[in-house]
Amino acid sequence: MTQGFVWECRNDVGRPFWVSPPGFSIKKLVYNTGILFAIGNQSSSGGKKFGGIWAIPLATRSPIFISAPRKHRNSQLTDFSVGCPGPGATIFAGDATSGKVFLYDIERDAISLFDDLANGGTGDGMSFTPYDNLLSFQQASIEIGQTYRHPLYASAVDGWGPEANCTLTRSVTQQYSGLSSLLLTPSPSGTISAITDTGTAGAPVSGSTQYTAGAWFRAQTAARSCNVIIRWYDSSGTIISSSSGSTVSDSTSAWTQATVTDTSPSNAVYAAVAVQVASTSSPADPHYVDAVILRAGASVASAGQKIAFLNLHGTRLFGATYDPLSDGTTTSLQVFSYDDLVIENRDSSQSITGTLETAQWDMGLPMEQKALIGFRVTYEITDAATASGLIANSRIKVEYSLDGAAYATAATITSATSPVGAKGDHFVQLSDGTTTYKFNRLKVRLTLDNNATAGVAPPVLLGVTVEAQPIAYARIWDLAVQVEDEEQNLRPASRAEAGSQIHADLVALATNKDLVTFLDGAWSDQPAIYDTHTVIVESPRSVLGDSIGNGTMALRLRSVLT
Repeated sequence: MTQGFVWECRNDVGRPFWVSPPGFSIKKLVYNTGILFAIGNQSSSGGKKFGGIWAIPLATRSPIFISAPRKHRNSQLTDFSVGCPGPGATIFAGDATSGKVFLYDIERDAISLFDDLANGGTGDGMSFTPYDNLLSFQQASIEIGQTYRHPLYASAVDGWGPEANCTLTRSVTQQYSGLSSLLLTPSPSGTISAITDTGTAGAPVSGSTQYTAGAWFRAQTAARSCNVIIRWYDSSGTIISSSSGSTVSDSTSAWTQATVTDTSPSNAVYAAVAVQVASTSSPADPHYVDAVILRAGASVASAGQKIAFLNLHGTRLFGATYDPLSDGTTTSLQVFSYDDLVIENRDSSQSITGTLETAQWDMGLPMEQKALIGFRVTYEITDAATASGLIANSRIKVEYSLDGAAYATAATITSATSPVGAKGDHFVQLSDGTTTYKFNRLKVRLTLDNNATAGVAPPVLLGVTVEAQPIAYARIWDLAVQVEDEEQNLRPASRAEAGSQIHADLVALATNKDLVTFLDGAWSDQPAIYDTHTVIVESPRSVLGDSIGNGTMALRLRSVLT
């Protein structure tokens, strides 16, 4: 019989703090207002699992049973494993598989159904299908890799025991979904089989009810006939009968699913799933099994979703759901939140978004005007095959505010962005020889998201570096410029500026501190050979001039590093 243990450590010595009653499995500990709450499941003699909450006031250290939510309705909560402190003297507790979230008020000793993700929601786009796989996630996915004692077998892997002629290991060589699968190695040959927990440790079922089991098979060296079997047990754990499904031939190049559908015996209380491969030749003829399911009904449909976590931040309650047994190609991931804990204000989509907004800073030069050259954005490469190195639909948005103005977008980096630099290291240029972005104070806002796309994680941002230059610093050229009306044979065909206008333009460049391009060819005797510099114009003044604006101006040019 399952029991839960809470330990405490004093003076570096651990000792039991509380041992739960027989049959109560602790899934989550939540602390609030000096009380430690143990949230979990209570198994009944009939094989059913109900949710339960115990409270241990740390002042008295005397456990108190609080509630068995929905037990009065005979509603099973098979995975009562998520929860967090609530606002004030409250806590949240939820059943991961059904999507039911409860609120317990400590002061009033009152529990209520806060939300039912499977049936609730008001126009929020929430999509939640309850997890209906009767096998544990560990048995269904073979992802944990834990070896523990099976009720009948000395060694087991993730709740599977070697039923006949085989040894079991967890393999990461092949997988239908997730990262691993169960590998059945013949010992030495013949028909081999593995089985989930049996007897009273099996999955709880009801009598005279239709159930379906399924598993995916793959051969390592040779194709064999495979099938799935449901074994039925009564309330004492004694086997009643077995239901065998049709055989399929697995393959060395692809995964093949086998299923079985049958009605349970009238006195069935527990069930186990066995996977079987016929006529193996030797230990060199192993077979993989993955994505196993046992559910009520006539089809081996998706196992549905689970709540991953609940967490209160300020006045907002956050949570996430995931699909622990996907179709092998996608993963369903949803993040949801409650605004001011009003159910109708629950918002949800497939989106994950995070935003960071900086304070204003002056780069250590509060009185100096600066030119914003651009941003260097570094990030983790999540898909080397795309142009930027980001996986499709993950995005990095960089925005900036100059001297308190509204935010403007510098760039949105997506999978299709061609980086200026290497993948994972992209330079976003703003100021150039045409436009100068000047500021005294700068704010930056960064947004990471997944474009509201299921199964896509937002990017991993490593850093954003502002590249700016004080406009007053540079390499210097002192020039004497002849300013006069542009004559037809000495000007572009598209322009005919008067000397006075050229004079005014040079003064405006200096006044506005605009960045311009300067071609320096004085060091070469070839007209097409020159250096290119980005400069600002300073100290324009007339030296010689006539009454119509022609003459000579003195200018100082300062280079700006880009």
